Amino acid sequence: MAKLTYKDRKSLDQSQFVFPDTRKYPMHDRQHGISALQMAQRFATPEQKKLVRSAVCKRYPDIPSCKVNVLESIDFILEKYIRSIKNITKTVRSSKPLEHASLPPDMKFATDIGNYGVKQLSKIKRKSK
Repeated sequence: MAKLTYKDRKSLDQSQFVFPDTRKYPMHDRQHGISALQMAQRFATPEQKKLVRSAVCKRYPDIPSCKVNVLESIDFILEKYIRSIKNITKTVRSSKPLEHASLPPDMKFATDIGNYGVKQLSKIKRKSK
C-alpha cells in the first residue's frame, strides 16, 4: 500500500473519503479501501461500519469481503450459537431434556452436551437424597 502523506491526503478530493465532511476513511485506491474496512471494523460504531462497507464495496466490488456479507454472516452464526447455549443452560437448570427439534440441525451436538449435563445433575440429586 502506498503511504499517504499529509500533503497527499490534503490534496485528495472529498469524494475520495467515506465520510467527506470529516474526511475520514480515505479510499482513493483499492488498498486504502481495504484498510478503511479494517479500521472501521476495529474503531467505528455499527452504523458507521455499515456506511464504510457500503461505500467501499460500491467502489471496489472485487474486494473479497464485499462479495459475501461476512460481518452479518458471523453475527448470525454467533447469535444462533448464543441462543442455543442459553437454551442448554435453561435446560440444565430445569433438569428437563432438550428437544432436538428446537435447534437447527448443526446444533444437535449441543443438545447432547446439554442432556449429558441434565443426566449428571439428576445423578447428583439422587445421591444427595
